[in-house]
Amino acid sequence: MKSRRSILWRVLLNGALLSTIVWLPWWITIIFILALVARFRAYEVLLWGVVADALYAAPASVLVGLPMFFTLAFTALFIVAEYSKRFLVFY
Repeated sequence: MKSRRSILWRVLLNGALLSTIVWLPWWITIIFILALVARFRAYEVLLWGVVADALYAAPASVLVGLPMFFTLAFTALFIVAEYSKRFLVFY
């Protein structure tokens, strides 16, 4: 069972992530995504990518030629983080 402290940190990081998606630039959101996937097995990152795309994806403004840029970027960050965790040792 997870400790209450771990669950509290996860909830706080998710709340901060929602705030960064809504009010802060995209690169700060990426920093929070990296913090979340580095610490936890954060499947909710995929949901946050969909939320970011729903908020900012307009038909006229396609970022980097991809209509679902945030979803694809957050998914790639999640996969890379989960794969690299196998080879890292956290003390």
